[in-house]
Amino acid sequence: MGRKLLILAALIVGLATADGYAGQKKYTIGLLNPYIGNSWRAQYLERAEDAERIYREKGRLEQFIVATCNNDVSQQLNQMNNMINQGVDCILLDPSSVTALGTGIQRAVDEGILVIIASAPAAYDNTVNYTHDNLEFASVNCSWLVEKLGGKGNIVEITGLVGNPADQARIEIHEEILSGAQIKVLASAPANWSPTEAQTVMAQFLSTYNNIDGILQQDVTAPGVLRAYETAGKEPAPMVGDATFGFLREWQKKGLDSVAYPMHPGIIVEILGFAIMMLDGKELDPQYLQPNLFDEELVNMIPAEPPYIVTTTAQPDAPWMKNKRFTKAIGVDEAVAMGEGKSNEAMVDGWLDDEQIATFFK
Repeated sequence: MGRKLLILAALIVGLATADGYAGQKKYTIGLLNPYIGNSWRAQYLERAEDAERIYREKGRLEQFIVATCNNDVSQQLNQMNNMINQGVDCILLDPSSVTALGTGIQRAVDEGILVIIASAPAAYDNTVNYTHDNLEFASVNCSWLVEKLGGKGNIVEITGLVGNPADQARIEIHEEILSGAQIKVLASAPANWSPTEAQTVMAQFLSTYNNIDGILQQDVTAPGVLRAYETAGKEPAPMVGDATFGFLREWQKKGLDSVAYPMHPGIIVEILGFAIMMLDGKELDPQYLQPNLFDEELVNMIPAEPPYIVTTTAQPDAPWMKNKRFTKAIGVDEAVAMGEGKSNEAMVDGWLDDEQIATFFK
């Protein structure tokens, strides 16, 4: 049968009213959030509040409903059913599972509700995925570390939240890239995207291995890795960084060489903008749709660009900047300056405006 190219126009036509096509309708939209447990997720929910404010001021939101399930799939299904019962126009689903939410999604679709998979990828039929580009995130970070080590050595890996679709996708890319290098993974362990847990994991690695040449970690856990090294009285090995201002400040202060690819919490502002345009009846341009990470037959994913990629000095000509439309390459000094007055836990952030979002549509 070939690829199941998602016919988005058919989805949207049944959802938009005449007022919607005129761009004046107010919508009720729900956000299903999987958990609250780290600084990234806290900033994501803050950006959700910004998104609500922005689109209320534009006169486009009737109601914005947010529910969190604490990674409980049954609870997220119940929350989805509650939103369906409330008559929402669209559900933004940040999934707690890549496979177990299909019944709720199908019910929403049958009720004429637009479902957008938000932030983390999942291969559900009759949905659009607007997610962070986890493949590129993992590829940029892992490739940087391989190059930094000259393609050989011993590393440790600190992964994210076990079972999370983004974490699964990243680990697969790490394995693929490392298989082409003479690099041995001494140990790998999850830290649930928590700097505190990362410190504990890294402390265990340091007490077990005396030949760690590099560290491959994810998202907001880099500060925990640095604290483990400080406690052990050792200089940190080359490590993939993160875009929290606390780590960026340490990176600048200690003269580290690192890379930070922000998985920007502001993506939720973009997702809400996409939802409203789709509810208005606008049709996505197929050139921006890619195969789903978990089902290549399902072409329904738009990978979001990060607002910035941070290196010690800006690298606008780096391979990962090729074909970027909105991402800016910046150095660590510029990134640190962005954090003036912000906490160590806050992250470099940004989001597309409506004019930029509109470029994804016909």
